[in-house]
Amino acid sequence: MLLQRKDIQNAAIPRRDVSLAVPLSPGQRRLWFADQWQQGLAVYNLPAVIPMDGPPDAETVRRTLREILRRHGALRTTFRMNGTAPVQDVQSHFEPDFRVIRISAGPDNTWKEEVSRHAIVEVRRAFDLARGPLFRAVLFAGEREGLLLMTMHHIVADGWSLEVLSREFSAIFKAYSQGKNPHLSELALQYADFALWQCESLAGESFESQWTYWERQLAGLPTLQLPTDRSRPAQMSFSGAQVPFLISAEIAARLRKLNHCEGVTMNMTLLAAFCILLYRYSGQDEIVVGCPVAGRNRPEVEHLIGFFVNALVLRTDLSGRPSFRQCLARVRKVLLDALANQDVPFEQLVQRLQPERDLSRNPLFQVSFQFFTGAESTARLGDASSSSISLDRGGAMFDLVFNLWESSRGIEGRIEYSTDLYDPESMAQMVQHFELLLTSALANADCRIGELPMLSPQERLELLRFSVSTDHYAADSRCVHQRVEAQASAHPERVAVMWRGERMTYARLNARANRLARGLRAAGVTPGALVAVALDRTPDLIVAILGVLKAGAAYVPIDPSYPAERITYIREDARAEIMIQGEPEEWPDAENETNPEHLTTARDLAYVIYTSGSTGLPKGVEIEHGSLQNLVDWHSTQYDVSPDDRASQVASISFDAAVWEIWPYLTSGASLYIADDETRADPKRALAWLSSNSITISFLPTPLAEAVLRLKMPQELALRFLLTGGDRLRFRPEERLSFELVNHYGPTENTVVST
Repeated sequence: MLLQRKDIQNAAIPRRDVSLAVPLSPGQRRLWFADQWQQGLAVYNLPAVIPMDGPPDAETVRRTLREILRRHGALRTTFRMNGTAPVQDVQSHFEPDFRVIRISAGPDNTWKEEVSRHAIVEVRRAFDLARGPLFRAVLFAGEREGLLLMTMHHIVADGWSLEVLSREFSAIFKAYSQGKNPHLSELALQYADFALWQCESLAGESFESQWTYWERQLAGLPTLQLPTDRSRPAQMSFSGAQVPFLISAEIAARLRKLNHCEGVTMNMTLLAAFCILLYRYSGQDEIVVGCPVAGRNRPEVEHLIGFFVNALVLRTDLSGRPSFRQCLARVRKVLLDALANQDVPFEQLVQRLQPERDLSRNPLFQVSFQFFTGAESTARLGDASSSSISLDRGGAMFDLVFNLWESSRGIEGRIEYSTDLYDPESMAQMVQHFELLLTSALANADCRIGELPMLSPQERLELLRFSVSTDHYAADSRCVHQRVEAQASAHPERVAVMWRGERMTYARLNARANRLARGLRAAGVTPGALVAVALDRTPDLIVAILGVLKAGAAYVPIDPSYPAERITYIREDARAEIMIQGEPEEWPDAENETNPEHLTTARDLAYVIYTSGSTGLPKGVEIEHGSLQNLVDWHSTQYDVSPDDRASQVASISFDAAVWEIWPYLTSGASLYIADDETRADPKRALAWLSSNSITISFLPTPLAEAVLRLKMPQELALRFLLTGGDRLRFRPEERLSFELVNHYGPTENTVVST
């Protein structure tokens, strides 16, 4: 079952005064607020299934349920507002919400399939916390067998409760079936007694040492960033699905041997493998996972039905390239330390730490891991042989939940996942990667976790094919400025740059850049030097960066709107002796307009662009000509760039996307249209500008792209491709677009885009 701490406090839990209103426990308050926020959710429904041999006796089932409700006040509880706070109302009596559905197999399906169809509808039916009841049962009765489905809201029960429920149902039903009275011990407490005691205990100072631990452990907690199939919605819908899986008995046996040698439990080993999976998927060193614990630290609550479960936040540091064996030791320590401080309710931890409010994700952790040490919460009566049925609630509490347990078949599991984020194919692939990681760790526990094989042979083959086909696009060994020269020679009167109705031909662009290049060389700029360029987005900017490259130097683009101290910092950090700014009349100049001698190779720097560093200071990223050539050739091939294309230039020169906007087009003889600042700031104006200038390929930063896509597209739009990047694209157009929409990603260090 769920993890349980063994240290027991000596003070007894008192019985409450039944005349007083009972507050909700911290865990119940979270579920109550979730229900108020988004009512009608079945994600918190807990089902328990009991197969029954022979034609089931419905009246005996009803008597058994009535006795269980008498014994457990939690199942007779509803919730109402008392002034400004919700309270529990424990009803003195509740007749069971019990129905019988007669099922007979049809010609096209089996009895089990028919029961599953009805059961899924039942388990997805929402509860009303104020009206109740919060426990209901349906008996599916066949001619030779039956199946009892009991469903309750999580606010009155947990996973441990399901085992208590199944165990008591079995004993009581058996006694009634034999004409006897059941002989179960009366319960010393009810859940409401515990809830009142817990609230009063937490108000004291006995938990201060645990508070100190959690505040230290969770300071600066990172958000786990996993790849998803879809962008995260602005608000969670809790829509979900499940994928079952099985890890073979042979692997389970080998894991038990490893556990014995390392002095760990199966839970710790599987959790370590799961953390490594997240580490490999996210690329993050710190992995944050939620882990449910039973929350039943006292013997008097072990036999109660109620919501005791707590959630621990496990933060594991996997930095330093540890081996699997070292990772296992780290996970063991994190888990044991968390268990030693498990009395602080997760809900109060959230309230105290106050993480940034975000309706799109759960606070503190979004991925959960749970290992059951006992059988699943399913009881069987007599020699019932009916196999379990599918009970997918159609919901998910978190982005991703890994549930695992040992069985005679090996290690069984079930992934519960958010369908807002993931497709079932991705979950099936994740299961495969998890199993391959386990197998790799068993083969070599001293292998570094970043090197553990986790790809199937087919995936390795596909990756190899992809890497071979995209490894090198730059068939043309010439640098980008040489290619622009070639365009100026072949098509001198073709429009190179357009700005507010003013045209600059390739001949004019090349001639002006040549004069600047020769002027820079005369001013002392040598090959490999860095030249800062701080100019507004006009044709002069294109002349300047082309001239720097022709001089054999690399350009350092700086947005002139930056604060003066930032501009000074970048120039000094780059050791740029010359900065091109102001009007062209102020630049280094020479009268000779012919192409200067080429002094650069693919291994020389083309540009150094500054991005925000981890310390808050900008850091310079150096990109060589060969990398830029590769980007240009890939882009030109991918988007079939031709001299007939008209491309937009929208991004700030300090954003590496500007590199991507400029060079693939000028090297192909296409025309570059520069959008002014007013156009960049207004989505409607931007769309009209794209249309009126017959732009065929455009890059728009993600926020602007999303705003433009929400507008009605003009019929005269000539766009072939709309490219975006820099953030997750959250908007999906409802209607089919007349152009292709492509979202790109890539760190600056990888030359603008990688995928």
